[in-house]
Amino acid sequence: MPELARIRITHELPELGATAAIGETIGRTLRGSDVVALAGEMGAGKTTLVRSIAVAMGIDAGEVSSPTFLVVAEHVAADAQDNAEPRPDLVHVDAYRLGGADELDSLGWDRFEGDGMASRVLIAEWPDRIGEALDDLAGGAIAQVSLEITGRSSRRITLDLPEAWLEREAIEAMSRREPIRCRAEGVWVSPDNPAWPFSTARAQQADLYKWFAGDYRISRDMSEADLDQGE
Repeated sequence: MPELARIRITHELPELGATAAIGETIGRTLRGSDVVALAGEMGAGKTTLVRSIAVAMGIDAGEVSSPTFLVVAEHVAADAQDNAEPRPDLVHVDAYRLGGADELDSLGWDRFEGDGMASRVLIAEWPDRIGEALDDLAGGAIAQVSLEITGRSSRRITLDLPEAWLEREAIEAMSRREPIRCRAEGVWVSPDNPAWPFSTARAQQADLYKWFAGDYRISRDMSEADLDQGE
């Protein structure tokens, strides 16, 4: 099988809210048949990321936990509104206790093979333990996501994705923007939010009003160089 072209996106995530924001963007771009290999050491926040992905997919985050003892957990997405296309269900796999891909046979893995993934998205934690099975499902087009601990609450996320994913609007936004805290409402904003860097259009208008009202002040006098930058 020829090697597929890839794209690489990296973001620094200062705290848990930023991790959730990036997860929501990932969730909004996932489509049926997608396979995501999610790597990261214990405590890196893999399950937190999956929960935020689930929310964006129309799944109750409260239903999502680390499936270490179940190994495979399937979550059904709520019906989409406005007659939109049905959203895929989420298959959450934790392969930590598995010794190899052959142990998946007893877990009903065959239901995901062939056309079984057409209406499902599969996210696997500890993917190196079942890599061969994931490759077979994805035809080699696996989305690889890794979380690295960089501080007490900070993380670094790296996405290594099939190049074709760049055509997806949310991924294209994530390649240009980072999660950012809305200065009007104090919440974290996903890269694909239409109001970015604000959380909502209302927050954007409230911030603009503060400029008009004189609530914001420039800390120094304007110079000709500042004016030139706008040309």
